Amino acid sequence: MEEIKIRVPGSCGELVQGKINGQDFLISCPIDLYSQVKVKLRPESRKINIEKAYPRTLQAAKNILNYYQASNLGLDIEIDSELLIGRGMASSTADLAAAVSAIMLLLKGKVDYNLLKRILLEVEPTDSTFLPGLHLLDHLKGSKLEYLGRPPELEIMIFNQPGIIETAWFNQQHNLNTLKLAKEVDVKRAFTFIREGIKAQDKKLIGYGATLSSLAHQQVLPKEGLEKIQEIIIKTENIYGMNIAHSGSLLGLLVEPGYNSNSIKKEIEEISQFKFYRKANLIGGGIERMI
Repeated sequence: MEEIKIRVPGSCGELVQGKINGQDFLISCPIDLYSQVKVKLRPESRKINIEKAYPRTLQAAKNILNYYQASNLGLDIEIDSELLIGRGMASSTADLAAAVSAIMLLLKGKVDYNLLKRILLEVEPTDSTFLPGLHLLDHLKGSKLEYLGRPPELEIMIFNQPGIIETAWFNQQHNLNTLKLAKEVDVKRAFTFIREGIKAQDKKLIGYGATLSSLAHQQVLPKEGLEKIQEIIIKTENIYGMNIAHSGSLLGLLVEPGYNSNSIKKEIEEISQFKFYRKANLIGGGIERMI
């Protein structure tokens, strides 16, 4: 086998993100939009061919080859992504995870998830979208990992604000730890609701926890109009809550599948800078090999 194609889902931000008892963590919100990566072995070459727009994927590929003592191997890496960059869709995690897992399969015939997590974190903080199902993950150090279960059937109405936010910049702010500590009580409550909601397949609990985390994050990275949006959705049937990209510009509304969303789109666009992007489905994360 000399060529393989892998896809990894992106995310509409996170269901919750913060710090509990000194432990950084997030629960990504995987959706059915993907980064698809094709990797081809080129044993006759020592070069990794990849577009210049993907320096982090290049670095991750070099790191896994070095780990396997195979740095003399050449690779062709092609990335075809549906994900917006710099908005909170976990585009970088999807690119890196798909490329590294493809290399693992080509060289070893299996994906080592612990090693994959390590390689990703060597390059940058990571989302949990590459893991099957929904997971709590320490996205900075990888020291905490907990499988929570599969998500219930939910659609997500994705909105976007102007501006791009660099995840690495966000995580390097000098006062970020102080801001995280200030919202810890609400983050604990949000996590409890979401964990119980996933376990019970209770959409209302998940939506309530995600909303709580979104509003608590206003003191860290404010999103204009979020409180007004909450006033609207709390009285709207078939909308269970909202979630955000905690280090990005996205807003998601967690809605019943098939929900007629035309009026709520217009209402949100009138009271905020958010513009409707598209709908997607909440899914479990994971690595998928393409035929």
